[in-house]
Amino acid sequence: MGRDVGKRLAMHPDTIKDLFRSETQGVLRIGNKRSTRYKRAHTTERYSASAVERLIRRLEAGEDPRYCTAA
Repeated sequence: MGRDVGKRLAMHPDTIKDLFRSETQGVLRIGNKRSTRYKRAHTTERYSASAVERLIRRLEAGEDPRYCTAA
């Protein structure tokens, strides 16, 4: 899902994941949070359409100074 949103906003999927890190509403996280000695932690994230729209509004308003969609 991060790839789709990343293409829409012309951002890397890791950047999208970082932007959604503090979001709780409209974000579904599935996976194990702890890594073991031999396996690393895996988490899959799914974003609702309303969460993506909220992110876009936040970026367009300039609320996150690290990222800006306006040219």
